[in-house]
Amino acid sequence: MPRGQRVTEQLTRVFGIRHHGPGSARSLRAALDEFEPDAILIEGPGDADSLVALASSGDMRPPVALLAYATTEPAKAAFWPFAVFSPEWQALQWAARHDIPAQFCDLSAAHALASADRTRGGGDPLERLAAAAGYDDAERWWDAVVESSSDSASFEAITEAMTQLRETSTIDQPTLVREAQMRQVMRRVLKAGATRLAVVCGAWHAPALNGALGPAAPDARLLKGLPKVKTSLTWVPWTHSRLSAASGYGAGITSPGWYHHLFTQTDKPIDRWLTKVARVLRTQDLPVSSAHVIESVRLTETLAAMRSRPLAGLAEVTDATRAVLCDGDEVVLEFVTERMVVGEELGRVPDETPTVPLDADLRSKIRSLRLKQETSAKKLDLDLRRNNDLAKSRLLHRLSLIGIGWGTVIDSEVRNMGTFRETWSLRWQPDYAVSIVEASMWGTTVEAAAEAKVLHAAGESAVTLGELTALLEKTLVADLAGALPELLARVETAAALDQDVVHLLAAVPPLTRTMRYGDVRGTDTTALTHVSDSMLIRIAAGMATAVTNLDDDSATELRTLVDDAHAAIMTRDDTVASERWMSTLESISNRDDVHGVLVGRFVRLLRDAGRISEPSSATRLSRALSIGSKPAAKAAWVEGFLGGSGLLLVHDRELLRLLDEWVGNLVEQDFTDILPLLRRTFGSFDTGERHAVGQAVRSPGETRRARAVDRDPERGRIAIRTVAEILGVS
Repeated sequence: MPRGQRVTEQLTRVFGIRHHGPGSARSLRAALDEFEPDAILIEGPGDADSLVALASSGDMRPPVALLAYATTEPAKAAFWPFAVFSPEWQALQWAARHDIPAQFCDLSAAHALASADRTRGGGDPLERLAAAAGYDDAERWWDAVVESSSDSASFEAITEAMTQLRETSTIDQPTLVREAQMRQVMRRVLKAGATRLAVVCGAWHAPALNGALGPAAPDARLLKGLPKVKTSLTWVPWTHSRLSAASGYGAGITSPGWYHHLFTQTDKPIDRWLTKVARVLRTQDLPVSSAHVIESVRLTETLAAMRSRPLAGLAEVTDATRAVLCDGDEVVLEFVTERMVVGEELGRVPDETPTVPLDADLRSKIRSLRLKQETSAKKLDLDLRRNNDLAKSRLLHRLSLIGIGWGTVIDSEVRNMGTFRETWSLRWQPDYAVSIVEASMWGTTVEAAAEAKVLHAAGESAVTLGELTALLEKTLVADLAGALPELLARVETAAALDQDVVHLLAAVPPLTRTMRYGDVRGTDTTALTHVSDSMLIRIAAGMATAVTNLDDDSATELRTLVDDAHAAIMTRDDTVASERWMSTLESISNRDDVHGVLVGRFVRLLRDAGRISEPSSATRLSRALSIGSKPAAKAAWVEGFLGGSGLLLVHDRELLRLLDEWVGNLVEQDFTDILPLLRRTFGSFDTGERHAVGQAVRSPGETRRARAVDRDPERGRIAIRTVAEILGVS
């Protein structure tokens, strides 16, 4: 050292904070202003230092989180979240404003992800302090003592309290290892020349870092040989509601929206909060006036005074909201809690944030399609005849295929029967950041990843024909042209090899829907038609054997498959296919060795299609009810014939008469035995149908033929013409 140079004394201050505490954040800002450090260490993964500079970007808006994932196993991941009111975030911002170095000092994510147990044991130490102060909830105690005030001198008191707690507690091994790492980083920074070092860490760790650091050898021994995995790190958007679910660290806060308000609204925070509550309630058409707000503010202040609090906290605000603004209604209060106390604000990260290529492609598509990533559920109506809407539909379907369930198809409220209408419910979850990383193994773009994932699923040895056709349907609506030829070939091969009629029947509906989707989406479905025709030929050939010797459960399952296949074939509107199917049903409907629930259903389908006349169907019902089989078998025939719709009995009184006479002539024991079956059959009718059947039984003299004279052909033609115009048919 040159003669005459003065030795600068090194000074370290440890600030024990509560993660995501607005009071801690304000106190920390004041303490940093007083201390004026030339280096800051922050509890967080040590291998994320390269990302610190992005925290000062103008395009970075919390809540955000550091995401670390194992490079070869993306599902193994951890998050370190930051809100604007997180003390760690404020430390990063203070360092950026004053142009001093800031870095993380905790165990690296590479070590944390390799550990089998990344959680801290022993529970929340604040619970013991809260209990000593007479509180049954640690968060309420911290809110009352710390968050309602900003005092830079409070850190010494917090460290002293934690020291006392640690002396009577057992410190778990993971905590000791983490604290050893923090001390090692402190030694390196001080050795590098820092003279005023500020350390920002959870209050529980403050006593272990405060004062003289001691020799490094014991800490080095604790850290030696720790398991390690190769990791990648980045920033991702986060939400307030997810702050309590952090896997890196988290205080388990239940009121992030309230904390955000406390930190950002320093002038009359209670008045402003209750005004916002009133505004939210008015959006739900609830009668909340200015007088309500004034009265709730007064009640809040009164409660705070009665409870000896310097400033009203969340407990007082909640009590006043319940009593005045919600009129004691707990359901309305729950709405306020979900919308405001918790909140769903979604953060933003800069475009230059490191990411996988798949994520970059997704962001680009979201911007070009003008979609918004929102954490609250939003409904999106799409008209697939418009290019932009069609592109949105394809993107959402592709994301679903690679495991990112941003959108869910729901029933449309728009009254339109066309296949060009799609309605989605969109809700973005921060966890999709991990899903995107996992999906990146399939490709660098959303389209490429979806195609690769589809072909991989189709190539599984255990995949069934029904699963393949369902996959084909999803592939077509997602417009994955690159995967379609190979997938079609696999469907055709599977259909040729699969002789199980049950599998073939299950494959018909998705295949038919796929052909219909092709019409509106402009996709060539010629190959699908060939596959569908060949499947129908094998169904016709094997149906006679498939319906033989079935028990009740198998017959009921097959009836459902027949119903779905019938609806699909009729929707296809192909004369040859329809004739082949109806002929198959006709040939089986006369057999006596087929389960009654199937024969009854075949007769009903043939009757509805006009292949069996009304008198003939009545004759078949009469014969089914009069043969010498057991009553349960007759009831099964009735269930198959009537299941799902009771209007047939309302309009055809002959069928109703036959059924009524059969039930009326049953002996008591037989009636008791078949009652569950009959209840199930009639229970499938809607309320209006059951009511109409009951009226028809009470007035048996009024026949359908007697009412026929009231028909007006001209009015009928007008109605038919109107329906045709609505459906767009000539």
